[in-house]
Amino acid sequence: VTIPDISHVIDTCQVKESRYNSSTRIKELVTVWTSHASMKQRAGRAGRTSMGTCWRLCSEEFAKNELMPHTVPEMVRTP
Repeated sequence: VTIPDISHVIDTCQVKESRYNSSTRIKELVTVWTSHASMKQRAGRAGRTSMGTCWRLCSEEFAKNELMPHTVPEMVRTP
């Protein structure tokens, strides 16, 4: 979705994902850290029609050392 005149995006570096809890045998919606691929995609949302800025709420060092390159596919996370 492109919203006109949006030039700034705030990225919390977190996402809600559906995960399967094998001990309770139910799917849960949990907050987890995002991936580098998701961060790149979110940054692209700023300035689709003009120059834009993405503000991330995590350090570059944390992103480099702790975040995965890609999100684990949903087929792997849930049965």
